[in-house]
Amino acid sequence: MSHLSIAGKSGLLGAATALSAAALQLAPAPAGARPPVPLSPGCGQYQFIGDYSLHQSNGFTVQFSSTGPGAGGSATALDSSGKTALTGTVSGSITGTHMDFTIRWDSGPRGHYTGDIGADGFAHGNTNDEAHPGSKASWDANVPLGCATAPAHAPAQAPAPAPAPAQGPAGPAQPPTVTVSVDVDVYNIPDGDHGKKLGILRKGSQVQVLDRQNGFAHVKGGAVPTGIGYAWGDFIPSA
Repeated sequence: MSHLSIAGKSGLLGAATALSAAALQLAPAPAGARPPVPLSPGCGQYQFIGDYSLHQSNGFTVQFSSTGPGAGGSATALDSSGKTALTGTVSGSITGTHMDFTIRWDSGPRGHYTGDIGADGFAHGNTNDEAHPGSKASWDANVPLGCATAPAHAPAQAPAPAPAPAQGPAGPAQPPTVTVSVDVDVYNIPDGDHGKKLGILRKGSQVQVLDRQNGFAHVKGGAVPTGIGYAWGDFIPSA
């Protein structure tokens, strides 16, 4: 039995599987491992806005795509080398600033994910196998969520003053979004020989291109294994 969020049943640590249970064995996350969620979140109801990605304390990265407060569709788990380890189906929802969803992996296990969302839109939480709740992993989102509604308790604000006359050119444009043409490795620096490989950016993924250096594209988005990195520019088209 394999699962990215837990070790699996005791007694199977010696089994030769695609993902060894020993590699996934985790003790409960220590108390106070992360800062507490802010008490005054800046949004009353968060929602998914497309590609979503989270990184687990056992080295696995989970990816899926949803829009709105509900999570649904296919999910993928990548191991620390960026290779696809598991595939499955996600279901669940966001209620206010709390996330609760389950991924039913095709190999059998069911990972239950819960978490809370900070004022910056990034969620943090824990996951466990529904059949073995004692085996846990903590997780942190790689990309922020969108805001559907403002907090219900937010005080009314006075109308904003009229904007001052323009004094110069408009602010910088948003980074362009492009579609990746083939699977391509992602590194922590724009150097494939000396950089650390973070994972693989899959064909068909959509990413933002922040800039280009030494033939590499500086990419950002939920499809990027760690949220941001450098991929060889030949496979990342120009906007």
